[in-house]
Amino acid sequence: MGKVTFAVLLFLVFTIVSGIYLPVYTEAVARSGQINNGIQERDILSVITSSNHSAIYAASSRSVYILQHSENRWEKVYSEENPHSYIKTIHVDPDDPEVLYIGSGRGLFAGNIKTGIWTRIFAGRSASEKSVLSVYVQPGDNSKIAVGTESGIYWTEDRGKMWHRSINLSSSHIIRLKTDGIKSGTVYAVTSTGLHKSIDSGQTWILLAGNSVQSNDENLDDPEAAPEYESEMSIRQFYCITADPDDSKRLFAGTSYGMLYSGDSGKSWSLTSNSGLTGLQIRDLVFDTTGDKRIFAATNKGVFTYLIKTETWEKFFMENSPEDLHSLVISSNTPPALWAAAEGGIYKSAMYPEYQTAGHVNAQEALAEVQHEPSIAEIRDAAIRYAEVSPQKISKWRKSAAKSAWLPDLRFAYDKNKDWQSSKYFYSTAKEKYNDDDITKGNDHGWSVSMTWQLGELIWNSDQTSIDSRSRYMVQLRDEILNEVTRLYFERKRLKINMKILPSEHLKEQLEDELRLQELTAQIDALTGSYLTRRLMQSNAGEIPKS
Repeated sequence: MGKVTFAVLLFLVFTIVSGIYLPVYTEAVARSGQINNGIQERDILSVITSSNHSAIYAASSRSVYILQHSENRWEKVYSEENPHSYIKTIHVDPDDPEVLYIGSGRGLFAGNIKTGIWTRIFAGRSASEKSVLSVYVQPGDNSKIAVGTESGIYWTEDRGKMWHRSINLSSSHIIRLKTDGIKSGTVYAVTSTGLHKSIDSGQTWILLAGNSVQSNDENLDDPEAAPEYESEMSIRQFYCITADPDDSKRLFAGTSYGMLYSGDSGKSWSLTSNSGLTGLQIRDLVFDTTGDKRIFAATNKGVFTYLIKTETWEKFFMENSPEDLHSLVISSNTPPALWAAAEGGIYKSAMYPEYQTAGHVNAQEALAEVQHEPSIAEIRDAAIRYAEVSPQKISKWRKSAAKSAWLPDLRFAYDKNKDWQSSKYFYSTAKEKYNDDDITKGNDHGWSVSMTWQLGELIWNSDQTSIDSRSRYMVQLRDEILNEVTRLYFERKRLKINMKILPSEHLKEQLEDELRLQELTAQIDALTGSYLTRRLMQSNAGEIPKS
């Protein structure tokens, strides 16, 4: 026993002296990126967290999985056995974290995770009524439930014993039901016709905003912002809605053309700025209540954060995550993490990657891994040079177009084998009467030179129209290249830091991390003409960096 105790003490002393830091939080060890261990399907439709944040739930069209806190493997808790029915939505009871609701093509099922017993509490009549797309359970009184189907909303006050049909939305396609979060009984509905609100747990509804919008809305008459706008009226598809957890009057709605904001409980709406937002289709919105006041948005171009104070968007980089996302959820356990559902599975990213270690924060050592690498500004400049999309190029085009007005239109003409003399019957003799005197007939020649200037083009050149058009395309192309190279750059940097702080103990994961690092390097090289690799080789050789 004495030898074992001495060995343990020796190991602890060695750990502290050698600078091997052990994370305080057990969940901090969970690696970012794809978290699919145990999931059979890869197209995940939804991801949610339990009311006490002790578990994460994920749903595909065929199965529902649970990931318990501090576990590293998903367990299947429900399977849709009917080949003609699919899972459409999942919802956790706000008062009982072990009770889960599953909406499918066969109705609404309620079950307990521990017992594994599932009961259908809503069946509907027709196929469209049976198809449950969304669920609302009133916090504080889970006997009040509302379900959104393909043909309206149904509600109950006795946990499914008796269902009633909402008259206001009797035929609408209900996309999503969302609780207010503050006022009991207040629920929002995202439908095929717009946004609706109920203050009586889903019994009656009022319209907050319709899908039809005027084309002169801010940013919507700009062909670059919304190329589909071709008529005076068009349709804005709503996808989601969320309320400020500190002020329920402040509402944010995700649409097919960006995010709408209302500060008066939905009476009036305005389009928020799209500055920094490249994915205009906002499929899901979640409020970050763990730190800064911001909103996470799942879009068709990845995850973005909306900063409330500055009213601007920033790209949020998730390792290995695809761009086309379905839903988001935040687990507020320590440390908080963002989870995303997409085709390809479940993805996780730390929101505030702070790894506390035995009284130290191992940040300096981790940052040393990337200090010798080129900065993001250098990488972006290299990408612009390689793609030849610099703003100076447009400026050169405009200057050249203006200077062209000083160049004359030079024309040179030369004629041969012509008849310039047109006189006839010039002389007459006794033997020759009425003969032409044109002795050079058919052999005349001549030349001319002319020069003209279009001085009006010094004021306006018709080439400017073409330059303006090409300029718009070049700006769009440059933004796409810079967004992509920025995403790859920080994903690669984050991966290197994670590999330093949390090295994997398994050879397979080590190889996957190394291959992913090489892949990210190759992708950045493809956008910069191998600039990153050249800089890394120069830094390793101790050479002075060159552009």
